Amino acid sequence: MASGFLCPRCAAPLPLGVAQCARCGLPLTVPYFPAHRSESGNKVVIIVVIIVLLVILIPIILGAVLYFMVSGLVSSDGQPTAPVVSFGPTQAFPSNRFSVPVVTVDRSAALAGFRVRLTADFGPGLCIGSCTLADGLLDGNGALTLTFTDLDAAGTLTGGDSFSLEGTVPGTTYTLNLLWAASGNLIASRTINA
Repeated sequence: MASGFLCPRCAAPLPLGVAQCARCGLPLTVPYFPAHRSESGNKVVIIVVIIVLLVILIPIILGAVLYFMVSGLVSSDGQPTAPVVSFGPTQAFPSNRFSVPVVTVDRSAALAGFRVRLTADFGPGLCIGSCTLADGLLDGNGALTLTFTDLDAAGTLTGGDSFSLEGTVPGTTYTLNLLWAASGNLIASRTINA
């Protein structure tokens, strides 16, 4: 008598295909036929799971790669691309002082990733050469000084940060250029009419 199932009431072994227990008479709702297990069935299940995972994971991975390619976060040469920066209107203050606010930056980037250059429409033209962006005094040329204020002190360029130019010569036009340090490309520019 081949059995693999016991009666739930009296624990007597139940032969295959019986509808009730021979010892206690307990009716079985479904005749007992154990499922046939095979090694090939287990292999098929594993293969199906792997295929389903691949069908799900491959598009996700390809989507991530395409996102980075089209988003411009990384350029073709492997260098990070410059963020898009917008300056607000120049604000004039007494004593020949001007402020240029940073209005928007499309993504966070460390201050060291930027360079600043200030030119004027007189003399040699270059007032303050290209210097790395940092919080505080960037450079001074006699009475002319350029400072940067990192509003949130996070070490990144963000909206709300600002440049301040002091000691300007009345009647002179200055140009503040923000450059991306990795490429030297111009990111943003603002003309200041003193």
